[in-house]
Amino acid sequence: MVSGYFKKEKGFTLLEVLIVLVILSIIAMIATINVSSALKRSRLEAAGNQVQSFVESASIYAREKSRGVFVWLHNAPAPGGGGGNWWYCYLIEDTNRNDTLDYQIINPNAVPPGAGTAADGDNYIMSEKVGIEGGVALPSDIVIANTNQADPTSWGGRHTWPVPNAFPDDYLLLCDPRALAFNPNSGTQIMQPSIISLTHIEMLDDTGNPGGSLHPNFRFDLTVSPLWHTKLDKVLY
Repeated sequence: MVSGYFKKEKGFTLLEVLIVLVILSIIAMIATINVSSALKRSRLEAAGNQVQSFVESASIYAREKSRGVFVWLHNAPAPGGGGGNWWYCYLIEDTNRNDTLDYQIINPNAVPPGAGTAADGDNYIMSEKVGIEGGVALPSDIVIANTNQADPTSWGGRHTWPVPNAFPDDYLLLCDPRALAFNPNSGTQIMQPSIISLTHIEMLDDTGNPGGSLHPNFRFDLTVSPLWHTKLDKVLY
């Protein structure tokens, strides 16, 4: 006599499969958020290092060419007109050697050197040392302290660089052939460190105060000494 029995099938129920899929989706979402946040923090750090190297190179060019070199931080619309404003950083050689002390004293309404027809022949410096197209472009998610904000800002950002008379949203600093820092608006040597700060837009809320979605909150303070030595400090806020 052969006895029969029912063999229990092994496998997963539909409910168990759905639970596993939900758990995997949550894990994938958390991992994506963490990776995205890490990339944004890394992007800010790269921007700080890039701008520091860019600004430091002004003294190299000034000495090599025995001419003044302007560092211009220009706030303008993104390429193609979308995506908010970007910061564009340029090095501009005082080609005619006539701007070291008299820029914007003779003509206070002049545009920054090298910009347009009123630039009296000054040239943008084109070199791999300062990035593509002779400058550095920082997308709209990289924030530089605004000229119309208090110094320091609510997030501690500093902005003690001279502001061009004709471009009140920009910053302009002059490195003379001896690698000394000058204020192009007054033609006077700058005897105090000049500081500019960068942070990420997602570290700030809609009103520009700390409290955005990206943590931890930090900024980079770029300091240019009167003898044109640069220093980049990472500061938590």
